[in-house]
Amino acid sequence: MVYLAANLAAAAVPFTMLPVLVRLIDKAEYGQVAIFQAFVNMTLAIVGVNTVGAVKRHYFVARNDGASGEASYAHLIGTTLAILAASFALSFVVVLAFGRWLVPLTGLDTRALTFGLVFAAASFVVNLRLADYQVRGRAAAFGIMQVGMALANLLLSLIIVLWFLRSAEGRILGVTLSGVAVAAIALVSLARAGLIRWPVRAAVKEALAFGLPLVPHALGMFLLASADRFFIKTYVGLAEVGVYAAAVQISFLLRVVNDAMNKSFQPWVFDRLSRGNDTADTRLDTGRVVVGAFYRIGAVSVVMAGFLALSGPFFIPILLGAGYADAAGLIPILALGTAFHGLYLYLINVLLYTRRTSALASTTIVLGLINLGLLFLLVPRWGAQGAAWAFAIASLMRVLTVGGLCRKAWPLSWTKPRFSVSPQ
Repeated sequence: MVYLAANLAAAAVPFTMLPVLVRLIDKAEYGQVAIFQAFVNMTLAIVGVNTVGAVKRHYFVARNDGASGEASYAHLIGTTLAILAASFALSFVVVLAFGRWLVPLTGLDTRALTFGLVFAAASFVVNLRLADYQVRGRAAAFGIMQVGMALANLLLSLIIVLWFLRSAEGRILGVTLSGVAVAAIALVSLARAGLIRWPVRAAVKEALAFGLPLVPHALGMFLLASADRFFIKTYVGLAEVGVYAAAVQISFLLRVVNDAMNKSFQPWVFDRLSRGNDTADTRLDTGRVVVGAFYRIGAVSVVMAGFLALSGPFFIPILLGAGYADAAGLIPILALGTAFHGLYLYLINVLLYTRRTSALASTTIVLGLINLGLLFLLVPRWGAQGAAWAFAIASLMRVLTVGGLCRKAWPLSWTKPRFSVSPQ
């Protein structure tokens, strides 16, 4: 419940800012902010090489090894930070060298692209600190940092947009500065806790073995979740991107709830699988328990999506104003796709624990390319509605595909779930 409250509080901050921001800057500028966020999502696939997950997994593997386990854990955290520094430097050189060719595609200048890189790196550091809080069960510390970052984002953005730069650039600057400030706090906190040690060869191999196969997966996730903004910009315009992004921001509330529930569900799944791997019978029994828990938590996601789909169109005109009335028709479609995303989020925990990240990566990149094809077909004809339907269709395909992969990674009995054990 603490994770859920923290995620909802953090999500409430940009949600609260949404009615203010859409009235301070026009739809085209809000669309530019959405493009910036999409660029950040793409950059997150590269900066840090998705190694935070390796840290989470290592904690559960080494937690019974005493001092040596804590030492290897700290070496792994130091290694992920070194990988972050190297990947950020490489990405920075690429943006400086090729940024001018990205301007026509993104509508962002080189400075905004650089801010996107900085914010992505800062987000990695914050997520690393949050991951340690999560695996140790320090929910209060997790919530304070998560909500604190959201509040810093809100306050700096409002100050800059209201008094200095009433434009997309002001919002982008506020996001970047708040991310850097909280990342600095997170880094100091890790160092003071003795959780940063010099990289060692074994930790480098472990981190890259986990993270590198996930780079195509993360890029596929970008194609599934964020590429639609670029298509809408190209075929319709930045103003339509602004309307679509506002609808996505509202449907994002459901994603936040799913993410919060998964922050409790994922450690439970990892712990359950780590204790149920002795014999074929225990693996089968563990699989039934995990499926039962998945059905329960998935049902919650579907019900919430139904509520959002029914209620969203009624409060859009009040929340966003008449200029964003078209966003009301997008909410039910986006809610459907977001519900499928929640089911996927719960399923992939099995693949992450069993280190089937290569299969996950190849599947996601294929589905991302399928989503690109859907965007090519639907956006030129139906604009933002076409992008929303492409997202929903691709998200359903992703759930079905990942469900099959999970069945190969662990003996999950989809027809014989066990409901007697619930995640704590």
